[in-house]
Amino acid sequence: MCIRDRLATDWNMRNTGVVVLRTRMLQACGMVPQEQITDKDSIPSDSLDIVKFTLDVIVRACDDRIAKVYESALDLLHVLATNYVGQLVKKSKGADPNVAPDALAALFEPAVVGILPKLNHRNERLRYKSEQLLLHVCRIPYLGPRCISRLVADVDAFRARKFTGPTLVGVLQLIRLVIEEFSVGDRSGFEPDRVMEVVVPALENKHLDVRKAATELYAVLYLAVGEKAHALNELISGLKPQVKAKCTSAVNLLKTKNGGHSPACLLYTSPSPRD
Repeated sequence: MCIRDRLATDWNMRNTGVVVLRTRMLQACGMVPQEQITDKDSIPSDSLDIVKFTLDVIVRACDDRIAKVYESALDLLHVLATNYVGQLVKKSKGADPNVAPDALAALFEPAVVGILPKLNHRNERLRYKSEQLLLHVCRIPYLGPRCISRLVADVDAFRARKFTGPTLVGVLQLIRLVIEEFSVGDRSGFEPDRVMEVVVPALENKHLDVRKAATELYAVLYLAVGEKAHALNELISGLKPQVKAKCTSAVNLLKTKNGGHSPACLLYTSPSPRD
């Protein structure tokens, strides 16, 4: 395959390589009109190696300084997740553990992490597109919200990434949106205690935007856990009174907005006991 050769030093060539790979992938999924189909550089229609190769291309494009290259990588990820992997999963009929949800979430994690810094990109359109793509990935049954929840499943690894203030804002907002839609527990993979290990220090972060995002996430989490909310209060009991007051205010505001609860909170189930 000559795709890797196209990821050259010239940004236009790098972008072309990503675009061509997307076209080849669409062709492999039967989504290219018959008159436009070519055998040149064709790719197999159900190869896990192609998935891994494409994710590697996307990860590198996430670090590209040229926005156009990054945006093309988002389009490529959309086709990969929605069409190509879907085709692969369908063919496996649940028999291949390499395309089980947890295995796929692990494969996609580097690409998800690569997109996170763009959640607070100066370009509003790219910022929105990045966020919406990650939410779209969460809605795909064979990938799901665990692509995001696994980011905080290992809190030490989360902290080791040392997200900057602006990036942390975007990450906290994304987690809030995912919990609003999928709640916590088995359905989403978010464990409230793990999320709070991220939220609590963010509530006292030096950046105002980080504190605001953490407060909004706390409020959503508070409603999502339902009758277990008292446990969250205990986790913030050692914080400054003004911080706790803002959390309480955010919860009350959200309760008023949602009529006392969020739809997702009705889906909460406690995590299964660990072996």
